[in-house]
Amino acid sequence: MFADNHRISHRQMIRQLILSLVVPILLCLPGTHHILGANGLLGILVNFIIYYFAIILLIRIAPAYQDLQKTLGTFQSRCIGLLYLVPLVLTGAYLLSTAASLACTYLISGIPKWLASLLILAVCATGSHMGLEKRGRIGEVSCGLIIGAFLLLYLLAC
Repeated sequence: MFADNHRISHRQMIRQLILSLVVPILLCLPGTHHILGANGLLGILVNFIIYYFAIILLIRIAPAYQDLQKTLGTFQSRCIGLLYLVPLVLTGAYLLSTAASLACTYLISGIPKWLASLLILAVCATGSHMGLEKRGRIGEVSCGLIIGAFLLLYLLAC
């Protein structure tokens, strides 16, 4: 009857998943000489297709993971949680390192990399308290713009 503002819709969740999987592709491109030319474009296209099917798979199996402690027990549910958490932490550390090196090179020259990393973490930490529903709305609004820009950049590169 009334909207629950402490939850996000499936559409918002799907758009946040898409955005979270496009960002590593964009941040891995600058400064790498191994993925230039046709090989780089083909690699981006193949990764985007794989990410698309991974998103579909995660959405389809979501009901199986709703209450893992009830289904599997505490130890097994924590092991599965670590299985999902470790790649996220490693990817976040890599993206933080890449963003800090880009900021040191192109934005603020002469700043130490650790200080740029600390500033990036501070900005991300201050934005994380806004709540799930606000992040869902921001993801829903910005998804079309970011995906459109990504596809335009890809088409221009082709």
